[in-house]
Amino acid sequence: MGLFDLFKKKKKSENRLQRSSSNPNSEHYIKEKQLILNDSNKSLEERNAAYLDIRQEEERRLNLAYDFNSIEGINRIPVPCREVNGSSSTGRVEYYLRGQCFARHWDSGNIELALACLKKAQELMYISDMIWKKDDFMRLVYYLRKAGKNQEADIEERKINSYFESKNELRDSFSQRLKSAKELHTDLVEITNSGICCAECAKYRHRIYSISGKDKRFPALPAQFNPKTFSYNHFCLSVWPFVYGVMEPSFECKDFIRYSNRPFVDDRTSEEINNYIKWQMAEQQKLERQEKLRQEAQENAERIEALRKEFLWIQKNLPDLCPKSLSGYSRMKNAKSKSYQKIIQEIHRLMNAEK
Repeated sequence: MGLFDLFKKKKKSENRLQRSSSNPNSEHYIKEKQLILNDSNKSLEERNAAYLDIRQEEERRLNLAYDFNSIEGINRIPVPCREVNGSSSTGRVEYYLRGQCFARHWDSGNIELALACLKKAQELMYISDMIWKKDDFMRLVYYLRKAGKNQEADIEERKINSYFESKNELRDSFSQRLKSAKELHTDLVEITNSGICCAECAKYRHRIYSISGKDKRFPALPAQFNPKTFSYNHFCLSVWPFVYGVMEPSFECKDFIRYSNRPFVDDRTSEEINNYIKWQMAEQQKLERQEKLRQEAQENAERIEALRKEFLWIQKNLPDLCPKSLSGYSRMKNAKSKSYQKIIQEIHRLMNAEK
């Protein structure tokens, strides 16, 4: 993309933000755009434009409520904070802090401000009613290491590990769905899977269960899915409230009562088994890539620390030859400039003088 194209894109974004800023009725504006976004009869271009308009309006409202452009402003955001975009996940303060806000400051070279965004987002994520995965929390650790802050990264990593040792996302999710069933005054739940399924989960999927075990038409909910005795450790299954006579199960069968009572065996097709194997391989590759990135970040942090020590030594022992900043020394060293060669010669001279 050329410079002129970037300029046009920037102006278009600014104009969109100005339109939303001048809108006297923000809630009505967002609802109008959501109608367009959810209208399958609209063109893809129209729906994409509506999505961008919603995001721009959410961003405008966030920036009216909080200062996201200074470390002091970020630190002043309370925990818990006041959400200004209602129930919108993309309009949440932590979502904005760890996404667009962080990226803008990091890409601009404002490392400390960018890290402040991630740290504040992390504080909010710990108490959020949204489900944030461990990988989401580890993002802060990755960028702390990338910035050369290994000690701080170690502290954060221990805190995250401790948090997730006492937290079970699957148990919490199942518990919430069983609570929803109680609110709907039903003793029934459906357990299904979203596509990828292991041999163990295949035994339990696509069935209606009785939570209490009192409805003998259906099998009792297995103990491993009960929050009090929870021991299910796979990610293939989901549980949903089911109201008999009002709802239809998501799986297809002629008689779902009879089908729910079929033998508890692995009944996956050969295609489903192959898909699961492919998924396992992809997950392994993902883990390997993550480990590679972690190692690269660690090595980069070690290089930065070594470079910093070199710079401090030169600053102390060769002040007349030392550049003004660490970044200046880094550029000098990478370019092997004449000034850097002179520093090396002077270091050798000092070393020889000490012998």
